[in-house]
Amino acid sequence: MISVIIPTYNSGKYITRCVNSILNQSYTDTEIIIIDDGSTDNTKQIVTENYSDNTRIRYVYQNNSGVSSARNNGLALAKGEYLVFVDSDDYAEPSYLQRLLHNSREYNTDIVYCGYNIIESNNRLNDLDTLIKLASNNQTYEISPYEAINYVISVDPKHTLYGYVWRNLFKTKIIRQNQIRFRTDIHISEDFQFILEYLLNAKKVGLVPEPLYNYVINETSVTTKYIPSLHNDMYSVNDWMRKHILPSFPALNSNIISCEANTYLAAIQNICRSTSPYRIWHRIKLAYTLKSQYEYRPIIRFTVSKRNRLKAQIAFILFALELDWAYVLLFSTKEKFTRR
Repeated sequence: MISVIIPTYNSGKYITRCVNSILNQSYTDTEIIIIDDGSTDNTKQIVTENYSDNTRIRYVYQNNSGVSSARNNGLALAKGEYLVFVDSDDYAEPSYLQRLLHNSREYNTDIVYCGYNIIESNNRLNDLDTLIKLASNNQTYEISPYEAINYVISVDPKHTLYGYVWRNLFKTKIIRQNQIRFRTDIHISEDFQFILEYLLNAKKVGLVPEPLYNYVINETSVTTKYIPSLHNDMYSVNDWMRKHILPSFPALNSNIISCEANTYLAAIQNICRSTSPYRIWHRIKLAYTLKSQYEYRPIIRFTVSKRNRLKAQIAFILFALELDWAYVLLFSTKEKFTRR
């Protein structure tokens, strides 16, 4: 059995499409665990009216505690040998579960990656080309945990596997034996750390280079909003990587340096969002305050030479020249006009 964990919050517009995409899978030996994180819309009504008679579906309502708490509750309830996570505003292709499971059973892989489509957005990057390239290099469609971690913590878009948990098949036993859980004290990168912790406990990583999952970017996406805890959350995950990944894989130090530089870039973009409470002068002051917290100069110089995306290159060149204020002005102006 595969346990499908669906955390949901105010997803009344999307939940039916999501659940039906799992019910209509070519592989049917599944249980569907819907964890409602305190929805205040019609999510509960839709689920109970449409699926109350379906023995494969379990609906659990909890007080609003965040997506990590919802996923952890789903983990505690899961009975399947394998499990996947599906976000409630997304949906899967009919062969999603079957293709992931086939790879795990055929090659005895502990975690399996598949590709995904990005729906309703042209601005989000996809890693399908990387997945295809990695799979083509190995006839058994598998890589080592070291290779996977190398790609997961890379910030080079041509050399990355993005850390989204909904594109993976996990073995429940590995999660429980190693007590792997989503952190509830952070709101950003919790799935990224979950995957890294799982990979540290895996032996073989499977690849299915097909877009089997549909990732929907909607108007409520948190990635388009100002998030007060973003910098501290990402900094905390960087610190976790230094403590847990470097002892096993010291060669990945340069990747972690790039992640730290990326944290600064993300933090600056965050305080410049159209929903940010800060005025321009305060944004500039905050930028330099964040930069002074740790050794960004060597980090930024290193990252300028490694990064391929032109926009990011420009940002890091400005940071290296101490022209952070100019980037704050540029990104704030961009946000002001694109959000109109």
